[in-house]
Amino acid sequence: MPGSFSRNLGDRSRYHATVRCVALLLLTALAHAEDGALDLMGRLRDGQPPERYEAARGLRKLGPAARPALGALAHALKDENAFVRLEAGRALVEIGITEDEMPALVERLGPADPDTAQLVAEALAGLGAPAMPPLLKLLDGKDDRARRAALVAVGLMGRHAAPGAPLLLDLLKSEDAGTAKLAGEALRRCGPWAEDYVPEIVDRLRFADEPIRWAAASVLGRIGPAAKEAIPALKEMRAEGSEALRSAAAEALARIEVGGASRTLDPALLDPRLATGEAPERFRVKFETTCGDFVVEVERAWAPHGADRFWNLARIGFFDGASFFRVIEQYAQFGLSGESRVNGAWSGATIKDDPPKESNRKGTISFAKTAAPDSRTTQVFINRTDNTGLDRQGFVPFGRVVEGMEAVEKLYAGYGDMAPFGKGPDPRAIQALGDGYLKREFPRLDAISRAAIVEGK
Repeated sequence: MPGSFSRNLGDRSRYHATVRCVALLLLTALAHAEDGALDLMGRLRDGQPPERYEAARGLRKLGPAARPALGALAHALKDENAFVRLEAGRALVEIGITEDEMPALVERLGPADPDTAQLVAEALAGLGAPAMPPLLKLLDGKDDRARRAALVAVGLMGRHAAPGAPLLLDLLKSEDAGTAKLAGEALRRCGPWAEDYVPEIVDRLRFADEPIRWAAASVLGRIGPAAKEAIPALKEMRAEGSEALRSAAAEALARIEVGGASRTLDPALLDPRLATGEAPERFRVKFETTCGDFVVEVERAWAPHGADRFWNLARIGFFDGASFFRVIEQYAQFGLSGESRVNGAWSGATIKDDPPKESNRKGTISFAKTAAPDSRTTQVFINRTDNTGLDRQGFVPFGRVVEGMEAVEKLYAGYGDMAPFGKGPDPRAIQALGDGYLKREFPRLDAISRAAIVEGK
């Protein structure tokens, strides 16, 4: 617990301090009880700062069972204590908000401190498309602070932020430098999915200031072949204007007319429906990485749905070139493609949950998931320590590292945890921008050169 809370205890006797510590331990223990959410909600509302902090922490640990407390956690974002606000924000992110909590969170975007605003933005981004209408209203408003906070949320939403593309282009000319920068980042991330807004983007291409025209051409290039109606306007730009505009138009035309494919892909990488085969009862996958090789042995009996998905991903080469984008003491996470179009194709390809049979002990591998049911897609993590606390949160191991665990232990961990919990890579940016984002911002990450099935029976 953060040390600054000790000031809130006042000058009490050692006896009272001991009682307080025991109370906090009991609060944490409530997170393991099925009916702990109601008690923790009460303490979050009425307790002293240390109790409120521990209550939020306990609700976070309780996971999906804490959904009845989402409203209380949203209200706790107004708490006078910064640590309580932050822990409530972390809980909202991990549990996953519903549309009922959305108005309260949108209301907090403007006045919240930067750290809390980042967590609120992350929680809203997890809601997806339903969060866009109120966020667009903030983007079109006059409150710069609220607009910047909304841009953070929009920037995390990938394909769901596509309706905001025309407005984001306009915000690039904002007099507020922070707003313009955030608008550019959000535009880069949602651009590949803005095909429904090509006419509006073409308008900026023809009539806006030069920086916006340049950005509009870049977005059209990211959209690719679906932006064919922009070809005449891009050809006009390629024949006139500054060198920067001509170059941007030429690059966009190449991507639209040819598709911008950088390599030949297995058709299943762009259509998950082609990768639904049943895995063998036991098989091994060898991972060749920049930090050494390791072998994962999968037991289908542990988690049939997870094993099938992992087998299909390995079979079609999904992991080839993927980076270990989240490496911390507890685990190493990977499973996002370096190709943004592949990530887009698989972002909604979820699989059903498996009942837990094995524990998340060191060396086991599990799929990442949100608090929502049946939310596993392609991201997996290898436990670098015993993480048995993940078992009750629904993370189900489907295999284990049987060779080369030392390579997993040596993976580069210098960037720390992913956003918003640390300064490491943002998974949504990887999904939208692919390997270019990682190579530019996080060049020291280790990556998978090749993953291949080497044994199955």
